[in-house]
Amino acid sequence: MNTRSSHDTDPTELPAVPLFDSSQLPLRQWCAGSREDAVTGLVAFPDFHSHLPRALHTALAEGETVAVAIGDVDGLKGHVEQTNADTGSFGHLEGNRVMSLLGATTRAWFRQQPWEYGCAATFGGDEVIVAATVEGHDDFASRLGNLRDMLAERLPVTVSFGYTLITGSTLPDRRPSGWRHAFTDRVLTEVDRALFLYKASRAQDAPQGGGMTLTHLVPDSPSPQVLSALPEPGASLVVIAHPGPQPGTIALPCRGPEGLRGTRLRISAPGRRPRTELVLSQQGQAILVGARTPITGPTALRLQGVRAPSPHRLPGDLARRLDELGLDWKALPEHEQTQILNLLREARTPQVRTARLTSAVTAIRARTEHT
Repeated sequence: MNTRSSHDTDPTELPAVPLFDSSQLPLRQWCAGSREDAVTGLVAFPDFHSHLPRALHTALAEGETVAVAIGDVDGLKGHVEQTNADTGSFGHLEGNRVMSLLGATTRAWFRQQPWEYGCAATFGGDEVIVAATVEGHDDFASRLGNLRDMLAERLPVTVSFGYTLITGSTLPDRRPSGWRHAFTDRVLTEVDRALFLYKASRAQDAPQGGGMTLTHLVPDSPSPQVLSALPEPGASLVVIAHPGPQPGTIALPCRGPEGLRGTRLRISAPGRRPRTELVLSQQGQAILVGARTPITGPTALRLQGVRAPSPHRLPGDLARRLDELGLDWKALPEHEQTQILNLLREARTPQVRTARLTSAVTAIRARTEHT
């Protein structure tokens, strides 16, 4: 009689996921004592959901900025079905394998982060959630982008993220019984909705997965700490935009541009051709004015930075004056370059243009002398 176990010869009978050491859970002070999710090795969602409300309130009340991000696996169902078509494999075990890899990668990434408070948990069947106290938007977005890229390298599918940053300004004024849980659910709902708005809009235009989209709770005056910088020329950013404070305006979760004349961005809305739109600053927040692509509710928009005119495209009279005086056009910040070119372009008479040209040269000389 053969006494050898089938586990010795049949790999399909091996455990679908590894066993985890609960002491290695991805957490820093938050969610201490939580159980692990058996597939991912992350904090189990019921414990995360139980601990987070008090942790959020304490951190925000102490002046911390908190980031919350949700990542959803792109096309996991299709990947499982494709694997299941192979008679020698089991699709749902492949789904477990993907989620196990997601958990292991997220745990390794979390250990590299400098955060004093935070944790990474499961959220739904194929989602991961990260919450932590952070320095600010740009630093967290960079770190989250690293996680997205690590997952893209190690998984057979991509993972898309929605995220937000909140400060004490988002805490409710009225605090009836159970308000902490209600506030926490509002944060999670906002991020989850943003993620799926983004994925739905992306499906219309059929780009690849593995993206990131920024949203924010809508306080009257968002803290600059929770707002993203507008994309630089040649770069892009996907955001969840909301109807603005005035009719025909759109509020972006971004810091407003410097200067009174604002800046221009290439705006892509789902199912519409990209358009170049004017963005101004209102109380430090970027507001799209006179939008030719109005929105009636939260909408995923792709923002693309527009390159400023290059030096060889300077108006002839301005280029000659700068050359005669040995002045450097690049000494001006980009937004001031744009303002000057717009002022010259809009001059109605030769006299007005000459006066504006003189003012421009004076400004450039002052900048050049201080660089």
